[in-house]
Amino acid sequence: MASFEEALINSFRMYPVLYDMSMKDYKNEKMKANIWEKIAEEMRVMGYNVSGIFTFRTAKIFATVYSHIMYKKRIDVLLFPFAS
Repeated sequence: MASFEEALINSFRMYPVLYDMSMKDYKNEKMKANIWEKIAEEMRVMGYNVSGIFTFRTAKIFATVYSHIMYKKRIDVLLFPFAS
């Protein structure tokens, strides 16, 4: 079984609306809250105890950090295409 972090990241990646700022529904908070509930349920089905600590606020922080990391990676690839 994957670690909690790996499972969360894999579930998160399935929903680009959570982290891709170019998507039209990126600012749709209700849709994103529903997706986070779905992710929490997926995590429970995988056997992880996801309780009150997995709040929408925590999820938003996670999504924001992930968005910035992905944005920086895209910029690095554009600016330094031959860097390894």
